[in-house]
Amino acid sequence: MSKHLFKYRHRTSEMTAKLIAAISISSFAGLLWAIEMWTRGWDGLQWINRFHFTIFAVAILVTIFLNHHGNRDRLSYGKVLLIAAPLSVAIHIYFGIAGFFSFVIGPSGMILMLLGDFGLWIGRITGAVMFFAIPAIGMIWGRAFGLLGNIRGFAYGLLVVIFGIGFCPILLDAIPHSGRSDLIHCIKTGIGIPFLVFSFLVPTMVKNPPA
Repeated sequence: MSKHLFKYRHRTSEMTAKLIAAISISSFAGLLWAIEMWTRGWDGLQWINRFHFTIFAVAILVTIFLNHHGNRDRLSYGKVLLIAAPLSVAIHIYFGIAGFFSFVIGPSGMILMLLGDFGLWIGRITGAVMFFAIPAIGMIWGRAFGLLGNIRGFAYGLLVVIFGIGFCPILLDAIPHSGRSDLIHCIKTGIGIPFLVFSFLVPTMVKNPPA
């Protein structure tokens, strides 16, 4: 019995450490994003096109997180940077495309607008699917580090995204800011960023129960 109790306490402390680290990374991402947006300017929607240094910083932290908690051999910090660099570019492109579809801007936005209401509906559905796919991407990426996520972890990550979509506008409405309290301003202000990062990390933290 003491052996099982020890294993239970070990798993609990391990999960607590992962949870604290994931929340810290997610919160730092939102803060860093907000600082970068305010210092580099956020007028209009031009911010969607530019590369954000926050993405590179978060890619490094996420890679370190997965490298530390994964079941693979530990990578050197040099290799972590080599992984984080293309990962940050991929994240930039992915969210750029998701932003174009969700907010109907850029070349793809023009095409969708020519299709009328149907095009706008297609764009928003496509953008929503890309955002809801973040937990699945996190689960797949975690497997590269030996973190075998499961459908339960994906479901938890999906709940984080859904909660963020519902809660962020309410939180944004309660604090002083310029602009409307909608989803695009949730991202611009950085309030929604922690939910996106956390939804990526959650599936890598949930393991199959021991047999």
